[in-house]
Amino acid sequence: MIGTTDVLPHAVAAEIRVRVERGAAEMKQTIESAARSPRR
Repeated sequence: MIGTTDVLPHAVAAEIRVRVERGAAEMKQTIESAARSPRR
Protein backbone atom coordinates (compact mmCIF):
# COMPACT_ATOMS: atom_id res chain seq x y z
CA MET A 1 0.00 0.00 0.00
CA ILE A 2 1.31 3.42 -0.92
CA GLY A 3 -0.06 6.68 0.38
CA THR A 4 0.81 10.35 0.24
CA THR A 5 0.14 12.93 2.91
CA ASP A 6 0.58 16.62 2.10
CA VAL A 7 0.51 18.93 5.10
CA LEU A 8 0.30 22.69 5.29
CA PRO A 9 1.70 24.49 7.14
CA HIS A 10 4.98 22.62 7.00
CA ALA A 11 5.63 23.52 10.64
CA VAL A 12 3.25 20.74 11.75
CA ALA A 13 4.59 18.13 9.31
CA ALA A 14 6.73 16.34 11.93
CA GLU A 15 3.76 15.88 14.26
CA ILE A 16 1.54 14.66 11.45
CA ARG A 17 4.25 12.28 10.24
CA VAL A 18 4.26 10.49 13.60
CA ARG A 19 0.48 10.06 13.42
CA VAL A 20 0.52 8.86 9.81
CA GLU A 21 3.27 6.33 10.54
CA ARG A 22 1.36 5.03 13.56
CA GLY A 23 -1.79 4.69 11.47
CA ALA A 24 0.13 2.83 8.76
CA ALA A 25 1.55 0.42 11.35
CA GLU A 26 -1.95 -0.23 12.72
CA MET A 27 -3.33 -0.87 9.22
CA LYS A 28 -0.44 -3.25 8.45
CA GLN A 29 -1.03 -5.19 11.66
CA THR A 30 -4.79 -5.41 11.00
CA ILE A 31 -4.34 -6.57 7.40
CA GLU A 32 -1.73 -9.17 8.35
CA SER A 33 -3.89 -10.43 11.22
CA ALA A 34 -6.90 -10.78 8.93
CA ALA A 35 -4.80 -12.66 6.39
CA ARG A 36 -3.74 -15.19 9.06
CA SER A 37 -7.20 -15.80 10.49
CA PRO A 38 -9.38 -18.52 8.96
CA ARG A 39 -12.01 -17.38 6.49
CA ARG A 40 -15.69 -18.08 7.08
